[in-house]
Amino acid sequence: MSTIFAITTIYGHGLDLLPHWCQHYTALGADCLLLVVGFRHDQDFLRGTDHASNVFPHVIDIAKQFPAKVFPFAFDEYHTMYTQHVREHVKRAAGVGPDDWVMHADLDEFYEFPIRLRELVAVMEEANDWALHGHILDRVAEDGSLPPVLPDKNIGEQFPLGCHLTGRIFGANTRKIMLCRGRVRVNASHDNTFNGRWARIPVGTIDQYIAHHFRWTDALIPKLKSRLAGQGIGEIYRNEIRRFLAYWEKHGRIDISDPRIEAHFVGRLTPERGNAIHKLDDRPDTCQLLERDITSGTPHP
Repeated sequence: MSTIFAITTIYGHGLDLLPHWCQHYTALGADCLLLVVGFRHDQDFLRGTDHASNVFPHVIDIAKQFPAKVFPFAFDEYHTMYTQHVREHVKRAAGVGPDDWVMHADLDEFYEFPIRLRELVAVMEEANDWALHGHILDRVAEDGSLPPVLPDKNIGEQFPLGCHLTGRIFGANTRKIMLCRGRVRVNASHDNTFNGRWARIPVGTIDQYIAHHFRWTDALIPKLKSRLAGQGIGEIYRNEIRRFLAYWEKHGRIDISDPRIEAHFVGRLTPERGNAIHKLDDRPDTCQLLERDITSGTPHP
């Protein structure tokens, strides 16, 4: 039987989300979590001058509670392409086979499928599918603030509103490759593949494949400013960051009353259920709206 892996890359940010991420993907049905930890050379334990700030020991402590493996790597300066290349090395080191299954997910991405994960895998294996996609649903606090993540409360209850910020306000791609074969290579932002078709929907409808996006926390602005100050991101991502920072300076919060983002209550995440929280009857023509966001390439002011 194939093994299901979930993999994420950690660059010193997001440790507050890591326990929630591990709990979610374990409950969702992942057999093994692959936690890839990047740190600067000056944080190296043997020769680094700033080794005390290395998050690697903290990741180890969290990983001990889950079916997880931890893989460290060092770098000079953050670059988005590290994620793409390091992931492939880690897959090989972890023994991911070509017929196994992998969920590539950032620390702030929590996937939801219309049926139980193992049942979905069986359907895809029967059809010889190699990959499937879904779309981001941004999860925000009820008052539109960027609060800290609490350790002992369901992450969905902390950020109970779902909305469409990423595509409709900041002009970013909302597609995510949510599940793929071990042989499939995905790009750095895992919104496309190099060698696997992902367009077919194996079960249900496209809006039942949801990447809940818990980006909107107190750690966001410092992280984005750090990215903007470095040389490791491209101009498209830089422009997305600038649009968000300008939006935040103007509003001082996420404007949940803006009709464009369609903020609505979603609440608690229940990955152990294995079925989609949302129903088509409860939502507008979201599928078409999400696809429009991707293809238009025109951000809103």
